[in-house]
Amino acid sequence: MDGGEIKLILRVYLVLGVTLLSFCDQEPRFTSPHPYEHGMNLPSWRIDGYEADELDESLADLADCGGDWVALVPTWYQESVNSTDIHRTQRTASDSSLIRAIRIARRYEFHLMLKPHLDVETGEWRGKIKPSDIDAWFESYREMILHYADICEEYGIERLCVGTELNSLSREPQWKELIESIRSRYPGELTYAANWDAINSIEFWDVLDFAGIDFFAPLASRDNDDVEVYLTNLCEWFDRLDGFADKVGIPIIITEIGFRSIADTPQRPWDWRSEGVMSEAEQAECYRVVLEAFPRKQWLAGIYFWFWSSDPENISPGGYSPQGKEAQELLREFWR
Repeated sequence: MDGGEIKLILRVYLVLGVTLLSFCDQEPRFTSPHPYEHGMNLPSWRIDGYEADELDESLADLADCGGDWVALVPTWYQESVNSTDIHRTQRTASDSSLIRAIRIARRYEFHLMLKPHLDVETGEWRGKIKPSDIDAWFESYREMILHYADICEEYGIERLCVGTELNSLSREPQWKELIESIRSRYPGELTYAANWDAINSIEFWDVLDFAGIDFFAPLASRDNDDVEVYLTNLCEWFDRLDGFADKVGIPIIITEIGFRSIADTPQRPWDWRSEGVMSEAEQAECYRVVLEAFPRKQWLAGIYFWFWSSDPENISPGGYSPQGKEAQELLREFWR
């Protein structure tokens, strides 16, 4: 570690130590049934995505970092944003593959959340789905999510996420009926993962156990912003989330938060497509601020980073995974 890195870390701790202790410490608002959750999303985009031999090594590495919750993320698809049929493709993890992941995760004593995603085959974001027939769409979605509710019940999975970032559908009344159907066959905990800029449009928080937020808000607006700016921007979001926590009255989970290992990741953490200059240090800097700041919020039940790969030997150098990068060592530092 060179002198510049040491100065950076000292500056971070000075800012966080002074500011966060005064800003973030507060009396608990809500009680989660679990200790603070050190979570990681483990997605699959292949029919055999959880069948690789390397999955065992990958989860062993996560356990060694201090992770204790895993969100398993199979993905289903619809043809276009206007389609009403939701279906499997060759990019959807098979049930046998998913069950294998459940068993391996239990071997390392992970708690589990099942978090099915829905994507659009033409590439549009799921938050823009506008089905031509709402009732038909919900009937198809119902078949998918009840299938996973049954898997959760059979394999004792602690939590099911009933939807993710479906912004354009968040005000539809069918959600409460769907959640009631899920509860009739699955006794575990339920959450929904709202996009960070759409948390106040969800009208069914009152029938869930946790409010989930996929938090990809920018920490910076310019290339030369430093960690003090990251913290200031994060604290502004904390102000909003304080009010949101009081409004919903249930614990909050950060169901996704992540940073690519590229230079402009603080400005555009949601951007998974663009090219950029690789920078493990920038990713690690964002991880450090988040790991230091978020656990001090007493409405927060836990954080799930996006994402951990099932194959630790096949990690994108500029991708979201922290595996084999500086950010992985930070996880070990903060979580163990």
